[in-house]
Amino acid sequence: VGRSLEAVSRYIGGVYVNRSTPDQVTNLDPYEPTPTEIQKQAMEILREHAFSPRAFPVSSEVIKLLQKERRGFELRREHEDPQIHRRILSIQGAVLRHLLDGWVLYRLSDTKLYGNNYSPSEMLTDLTNAIFLEDQNTSVNSIRQNLQTFYVRRLLMILSLDYYDEISAAAAYNSLRNIEKIVKKRGKDPATDAHRQLVSWLIESGLDRAQ
Repeated sequence: VGRSLEAVSRYIGGVYVNRSTPDQVTNLDPYEPTPTEIQKQAMEILREHAFSPRAFPVSSEVIKLLQKERRGFELRREHEDPQIHRRILSIQGAVLRHLLDGWVLYRLSDTKLYGNNYSPSEMLTDLTNAIFLEDQNTSVNSIRQNLQTFYVRRLLMILSLDYYDEISAAAAYNSLRNIEKIVKKRGKDPATDAHRQLVSWLIESGLDRAQ
């Protein structure tokens, strides 16, 4: 699943490279941005299968059986329990690290000069909606809590590093302000409330440091 989702993420901000030699007849340009509709389709796949509350369905009956086939008592540094949250966030984090990489955001900006219509601002808006909107009026499950916090920390990193351009910084700032409005809503349970307070504090303190 993880490798498939990472492959899908490559369509966002992607560029097709045509290496035809001068003597080869072709109608293709040397560089062609991934069509906007394909990038949007890729984002929709990621929304449903990587980020939504329905992504990574977990069965308690299966999890409690996930013991390694070869068992012993010498675990050393290895944990014996399956660590589901950590495994899922590892997959989600790999996708987010790619989408929020400086070179991907640079390409989204640069390719707008030769055919791309999917801007960093629009991409981050779609990504923020995928990660935050669906459970804004309900409880946030523990998997989504991890995801939302990880995403906010990555957005704040964009503002704190000179590695990113101003276009990406503006898009990240706008997303953080939108998230700030969402997490002001009171949750349906104490865990959701605590999570949203943490996210709100991360944004507030992170923006103060980024000034």
